[in-house]
Amino acid sequence: MNSILANLQFILILMFCIAVIGGILAALYTLIFRRKYKSKTSDQDIPSPFPKFSGDTPTNTSIERRKQKSSPVDRHIPPLSRNIPDNTSVDGLLAYTKDWNGYRREEAIRRLDSLDAPGILSVLIERLNDWVPEVRRVAKAVFLRRLAPGNCTELVNVLPDIYRLAERNRDNHRPVICAVENCLIKSECRADLLAGLRYPDINVARACYDLLLAKQILLPQELLSIGLQSSDWHIRRSSLDCLKQLAESEIRPALSVALQDKFPPIRRIALRLLLERSPAVAEVSPFLFDRNTSVREIAVRHLLEREFPVALTYTELLQAPTARQQVIALWGVSKLHHEQAVEIATTKLESQFASVRREALECLARLDEDKAHPHIVTALFDESPGMMRAAMVLAKRLSIRPHAAELETILKQSHSPKTLQTCIQLMMIMDKWEALTFLLQQIGDDTQDFQSPIEDKEKILEKAVSIWSEKYDNPSLFAPYPRQRQALEAAIGRMPERAKAVWREWFEQLLSSI
Repeated sequence: MNSILANLQFILILMFCIAVIGGILAALYTLIFRRKYKSKTSDQDIPSPFPKFSGDTPTNTSIERRKQKSSPVDRHIPPLSRNIPDNTSVDGLLAYTKDWNGYRREEAIRRLDSLDAPGILSVLIERLNDWVPEVRRVAKAVFLRRLAPGNCTELVNVLPDIYRLAERNRDNHRPVICAVENCLIKSECRADLLAGLRYPDINVARACYDLLLAKQILLPQELLSIGLQSSDWHIRRSSLDCLKQLAESEIRPALSVALQDKFPPIRRIALRLLLERSPAVAEVSPFLFDRNTSVREIAVRHLLEREFPVALTYTELLQAPTARQQVIALWGVSKLHHEQAVEIATTKLESQFASVRREALECLARLDEDKAHPHIVTALFDESPGMMRAAMVLAKRLSIRPHAAELETILKQSHSPKTLQTCIQLMMIMDKWEALTFLLQQIGDDTQDFQSPIEDKEKILEKAVSIWSEKYDNPSLFAPYPRQRQALEAAIGRMPERAKAVWREWFEQLLSSI
């Protein structure tokens, strides 16, 4: 019982002490921090919680003082920056339409409304998509008032810019475009619209022909004849839409012209239209030798369905005298997967024509990648630049990485100084240690018929090694395999004594940094 009373007495004393300490802290806060706060805000007006009497003098706040100092603005008077001098010329007004100030642009457009000079329509078209809505509305009103037969020539000149407004999103420009089209299709403007087909600016000619075709201003026969005689592929391609409106007797002559077009898509469309009319085999077989691959594919598919001996036709063409015919024959043999296609392509790798060798290499890569591997590496050193580029593309596509031994063999058989440069360029697709092995094998090796001073060869190789170091000098460079390290040390061992010590030290530093 005594222990319980003792514990209770201890708890009461502890609570009393806590209350006393709390009172002391509250008093300190009131005396120190509150006084500091009052000193900081003594110059400010702290609102009283009690209502003010009518006799109290109001205190002017900073907002009220600013209101007293401000003066009223007369918004009926335009800013001075809107004014344009009265004696401004037409060229000056055209320049003001591109001013940074929207008021000046609007005022310049209003003044141009009463003037007549070249270039006004072009400026108005630009302002039709202005970023200020008021300027757009004024430009639209002025532009629509100028749609008269007297301005047909200028409207034809700016027709591409008018159609380009459809791609702008600041406003709906479709009413303006329709108004221009309705003006140009009138009989008074037809001559100017037809003259626009002969404009040196091809965009104007295309816009004029598209308008003639969309509105059917001329007969389909006339539109087709004008379109096929054009020098622009877009107009010739668009003119084929008129074939649907012609009789069968009128379509055949037009197709005969379109099938001879130099633009492949036009020939492709014309060939499809011809095949819809069940032509004879003799009419389709010439397209087996078309210059374009897609046209040949259509002809091959059609003739195979009619059991035409397509493979025999291409095989007989392999002995043609021209390179183009042999290239087409190689394409056909590989396309049809002829049973002797690999042997034929391998034989044609020795052709005198670079284009035939290139097509044969590509066919071989499509037919058998494993057999194409050594031929692709050999083609990297072909005398034809086009053949070298094709071989490089195939090597990257097939993930072919030449070995140092292969490159050294090719280098020994070559007598051209460009061969070494080609080998160095192949470092981009080679294994990093194979590339370094090849470079170290060539340093100081004067047994090759380089046909150039030895000093130049050493500089080329040292530069190649520095490029290799810049490319692979990073923490992720892993060490060579034992076999690769032996090849690298053997390459350094073949160097002359003066270079051996330098490159051995460089190689040891390289390995220690990995």
